[in-house]
Amino acid sequence: MTFPAAGTPRSTTFAVAATSHNVVMPVTVESGDLLVVVIQAGATLGLGEPDITTPSGWELISFDKFTLTATVKATGIYKRKATGSEGGASVDFVTSISCWAAALAVRITAATWNGALADITVGTLAFGTPDPPTVTSALGSADNLFIALGGWSDDAATVS
Repeated sequence: MTFPAAGTPRSTTFAVAATSHNVVMPVTVESGDLLVVVIQAGATLGLGEPDITTPSGWELISFDKFTLTATVKATGIYKRKATGSEGGASVDFVTSISCWAAALAVRITAATWNGALADITVGTLAFGTPDPPTVTSALGSADNLFIALGGWSDDAATVS
């Protein structure tokens, strides 16, 4: 097998607070592809804590909430083995309260991953330090793909 190959990710932003967040999938999706969506929803502190409902046909990999300054944020990571009908379509990630959000949808081509959803895992979600930890795969020396994500909401901060 070859190393898993990620296609061009597709991002969707929701600048206006709502409970419906239609995340757009990558343009090309084929049957057996792995789809991964990372979504972060936020609300002003005091309005409640957002929860994100797992859409039908998707599996939750990881979910966490944290408070930062005057906002409460929820981050969810979801996976799905594609049927081939998802290309360019949108999937609604519903939040429990009205939130703004941002999401990233990534496609891993079917020919380059083993097809086992159980092998798709997430390490520790760390807040405050955009530096991914060292990772050792439980699959040993097999061809692995590691994706590190970082985000911040302070537009005055410098990230290097």
